Amino acid sequence: VPEDKAYRSRRFLDPGERLMRLIDQNRSERFSWLFPYLGIVGLGLLVYARTLGFGFNYLDDNTLILDRQHWFRDPAYIFQAFREDVFRSASSDRFYYRPILTASFLFDFRIGGIHPWIYRMTNLWLHLASCCLAFKLLRTLGAAAASALFFSLILTVHPIFTQAVTWLPARNESLLLLLQSF
Repeated sequence: VPEDKAYRSRRFLDPGERLMRLIDQNRSERFSWLFPYLGIVGLGLLVYARTLGFGFNYLDDNTLILDRQHWFRDPAYIFQAFREDVFRSASSDRFYYRPILTASFLFDFRIGGIHPWIYRMTNLWLHLASCCLAFKLLRTLGAAAASALFFSLILTVHPIFTQAVTWLPARNESLLLLLQSF
């Protein structure tokens, strides 16, 4: 009875070859948890990388970022952000309290100045981190890896979430998900 070639080749491997196969097998198992996250981040970068070259729009970007350069130069302004609304309005009937949003803009300004790509990069990374957390949440709730990855990829690229990446003040949504996760 002729032996199976695959069995015979496994049986007569030299010890060095066996060790290398064992190391490769353990390496792939050791990092297999990382592959879904790399897929989410990779797809998100593929879809949204073009937005990094966009400039500021003058709907809210001028009010929230460009007009506050003198405030953002002083790191102590972060305390003021927790005392006033995001538009710095004195009217109590128009109060829009978003101190974490203002603090994130201050952080971006301290890193990249007035260059819009740093603000857009922050929006992109916040969105991708939110999508990765959604995958982790689904897995924790007992969803199968394939279905959790599928829904996380949908969350990553669905057009309804495009504003969370492309419109700078819309980072509220991503910040909300991230802060609720902790």
